[in-house]
Amino acid sequence: MRISIILFLLLVLYGCSGRQDTGLKAPAKPRQLGAVIFNALKTGDFTKASPYFINAADIDFFFARKLKKLSKNRPRNEKQIAQTEKNRRNATKAFPSLRRQRLQLTNKGFNDLRAKLAKEGLSWKQARYTGMHMENTHYKYGIPYADLLITITTQGNNFVVRIPACARFERGWIFSEIPRWEGKAKNRTK
Repeated sequence: MRISIILFLLLVLYGCSGRQDTGLKAPAKPRQLGAVIFNALKTGDFTKASPYFINAADIDFFFARKLKKLSKNRPRNEKQIAQTEKNRRNATKAFPSLRRQRLQLTNKGFNDLRAKLAKEGLSWKQARYTGMHMENTHYKYGIPYADLLITITTQGNNFVVRIPACARFERGWIFSEIPRWEGKAKNRTK
């Protein structure tokens, strides 16, 4: 019995540790990321989405892209390059604990969003992922970013959820912010 409790606690701690999942491929298309987040919301299981939350490998990819862009005009950008390399070192040191904190906040945000949508009339048992579109699309250092707006349909009602600041990094589409409810929509998004 005691060993079972200890094993259970270790599994819970490991599951909430903010492990990096650096080798895990993320969805290749934004629509697929929307489906993953919908499924996590529908089941109430944030662990289905957490592997696609920004990780250390994503941070390394971002800084590598930024440094590559700055290096094209190296003589003019020496100060920026030095500052970016310093920022990369600082981010690499601070990121694991920051990620754990952000994962905890995002997990709470998922639960709050799920409860809010249920309060607004969404039936999770009947909920279907019926669409996605992107807003605020832009590129930074050659990396595409966008807010994903997913539509969840239940009982003839469409609920729109915004997943802000998603990005297509080396491993695929990831998210880094807490999804939030945008409101009800009259028509499904495409």
